[in-house]
Amino acid sequence: REKSEYVRDQALQALSWQITEIAAIFLGMGCYMGSFFLMFATLFGSGNAPDAPPPGFFFPFCIAGLIFLLAMAFILVGLIAAIRNLQGHTFTYPVIGSWVRSYINE
Repeated sequence: REKSEYVRDQALQALSWQITEIAAIFLGMGCYMGSFFLMFATLFGSGNAPDAPPPGFFFPFCIAGLIFLLAMAFILVGLIAAIRNLQGHTFTYPVIGSWVRSYINE
């Protein structure tokens, strides 16, 4: 990192991206667990048909699907960044890239 500004910039962005990914996954898992409480809260709701699932039955599945899509997006952006860096081009990660660059330039 002392020899190349490019390497320092790209490495810090990649590290920040991975930390952001881990935080997003933990937040998503918290929402996923919370969706079960929402589902169970709708079990004892107003007169549903006895053979029908509760109104909130599909919330955990929707949240799990969103977590999966978010994880795939994080992985895809990481792969694109790796390919761009191997080709010698700079890559600015979405959302955090400009913040990391401003942090480095301080």
